[in-house]
Amino acid sequence: PPYNIHYSTTAFQIPILLKQVPRLLRIFKEEHEMIEKLIDKYEISALISDNRYGLWTKKVPTAYLTHQIAPLAPMRYLVYALQKRFIAKFGECWIPDSPQNRQQLAGSLAHKYPLPPNTHFIGTLSRFTKLHHKPLSAEMQALFAEKIDIAAILSGPEPQRSILSQKIKAQAAHLSQNVWIIEGKTEEKKVEKMGNVTSISFLAENELWHLFQQHPILISRGGYSSLMDFVALGLKKCILIPTPGQTEQVYLAEYLAKQDKVLYVKQQNMNLAKHISQISSLKGFEKWAANDLLEKEINRWLGASEK
Repeated sequence: PPYNIHYSTTAFQIPILLKQVPRLLRIFKEEHEMIEKLIDKYEISALISDNRYGLWTKKVPTAYLTHQIAPLAPMRYLVYALQKRFIAKFGECWIPDSPQNRQQLAGSLAHKYPLPPNTHFIGTLSRFTKLHHKPLSAEMQALFAEKIDIAAILSGPEPQRSILSQKIKAQAAHLSQNVWIIEGKTEEKKVEKMGNVTSISFLAENELWHLFQQHPILISRGGYSSLMDFVALGLKKCILIPTPGQTEQVYLAEYLAKQDKVLYVKQQNMNLAKHISQISSLKGFEKWAANDLLEKEINRWLGASEK
């Protein structure tokens, strides 16, 4: 069942999130009951839960996948303690990050407090690490023929996604650079061009790869999955505009901005003309070498479970 977490149109999210806690607890219970039946029905031999609290079981080996051991919240240590109790229901905890200080991407989200027992680091994960690049369609080849100076890849919940989209369009119209806005709406592929601004409903993985090869100034919310992609690609010109009220995105943007890897901008303070001039001072992301930590972890995990 979907969690369907609702967010406020303002930056103050705590009241609306607290109201959803009883419903979420019911969903955790419901998904746990469902997975118990599905394991028997499909003879599942191992289970990896990607941040789904109810997908634990005693029937088969389980691993909980998360980069947030200590989520940012009021009474953070209490939240951390509750998180550890949820994670304790699983056989292992896998963190998609590096244990090395120089390459830690999650910061205090994963490295502030003692880790749960049986925690393993599996390295950053990205769809672009081993992507087989398909050729572009004729339509996309025509679009890519024009230089892309700025690309905004939108994601996250409404209404904030549309609010940011409108702000970027309004400011981009006054720039001389070519601007692409990837709306993050996957229902139907649409391309609309108005002057120097091209709006595209979504891009497939190979199309995104081609976009990144043009090395545009990139505007993103800065969710953790996106950041792992940026590391895999070694991107140098990133502007992070976190979703208002999403403390994790705000923290990661601040954490990386202090290292001169990104430019952190609050949505209400966005000024594209100004920010473009600030990009040249960034160090950007160091491209991390591809690793086989996840493959080794899965082999070790399944090998141990067979014994």
